Amino acid sequence: MTDPFPPEYPYGGPGPADPSLLREPGGHPPRADPPPGRAAPGYPPPGYPPLGYPPPGPAMPAYAVPGVPPQPGTLGYLPVPAEYAAARANAVAALVVSVLLLFPCFDPLALPAVVLAAIAVRRARTDVAAARTLTRAAWGFVALGVAAAVAFVVWSVASGPAPVRTPSPSASSAV
Repeated sequence: MTDPFPPEYPYGGPGPADPSLLREPGGHPPRADPPPGRAAPGYPPPGYPPLGYPPPGPAMPAYAVPGVPPQPGTLGYLPVPAEYAAARANAVAALVVSVLLLFPCFDPLALPAVVLAAIAVRRARTDVAAARTLTRAAWGFVALGVAAAVAFVVWSVASGPAPVRTPSPSASSAV
């Protein structure tokens, strides 16, 4: 059987179990993996904990928020305070209403409301007072947009239909 690879092919043909194919030419042979449960020589470095994770216990809860110490008896679950949840819910409601006013109703005054409500949703977790202020401003723009739309409808109904202009007989002269 002839070799299907040309002679200038640097790796040659694949052999049945040729270990040289597992590395680049001139490279080092692959290292053997350490047996299961044992680390490679020199790993972990001195001063580091051994491989594997300790089982969850009082020192390390099963679920934890990084940077926040777990409360006793909660297994690391920290409930969201009610003021954060209320600020976020109000901001989400303002965001949904302003998006509905902006896209289906084409209300240009809803664009600042969308921006302010989106920022309020983001800040609800970190700065509740700023989130509430931004949410109030967003609701103000929503109210301003609805008031402008109602005023436009009232004005268009009150002004009545546009007068129909009939051409005068002198304007249409027969030639």
